[in-house]
Amino acid sequence: MTEPHPPLEVLFLCNSNCGRSLFAEAIRNREGQGLFRADSGGARPVEAANPIVIDILGKLGHDTAALMPKNWDIFREPGAPQFDFMFTVCDEAAGKPCPAWPGDPMRAHWGGPEPTCFVGSEAETNAVYEEAYRLLLQRVRLFTTLPIRELDRMSLHGQAARDRRLAQIRSSASACTRASPAARTCPSLASVSGRPRQSVIRPPAPSMIGTSAAQS
Repeated sequence: MTEPHPPLEVLFLCNSNCGRSLFAEAIRNREGQGLFRADSGGARPVEAANPIVIDILGKLGHDTAALMPKNWDIFREPGAPQFDFMFTVCDEAAGKPCPAWPGDPMRAHWGGPEPTCFVGSEAETNAVYEEAYRLLLQRVRLFTTLPIRELDRMSLHGQAARDRRLAQIRSSASACTRASPAARTCPSLASVSGRPRQSVIRPPAPSMIGTSAAQS
């Protein structure tokens, strides 16, 4: 019997690694269905994760025990994972010169509104962070629908066939970088309803967890 391949490694990057990249790491690890394992890091990580982010993740049932800001340089050290996919989730990180990553991962940018730039009431601020979570959840779930499960079946035909299929999947995933400058996100990965989301702060949506995320 053919042994299953290890999970595909995914790295999410932002500048401070305290907000959206932690959202993405937590979502990817829970939604991975055994096919993915995610990490996150930042160019200039802060000392602690954003408490609103941790509170929202906790209330939505995510394991937050190991979530913390990390310098992305640790993923270039000996013994670091060989990444298959790398996503920047903030424009500042996307604009920085990125080092060479082990595994030569497929790279794409999942841009979106920056919650830390929003100024409003506590309830409005929490709703903006929840919207950032929603957007990443939609993108991760749509990314999961790519035919990555075929990789294990293709192992029967040898590593070369598996590598060719992985290259095709990487090409499909990279389509999210082809959005117009105005949208700055891929319509097919930005909304399950098919409406592209603009990279601006919108009025807060109703709370996804039924309560203000910072009230506990």
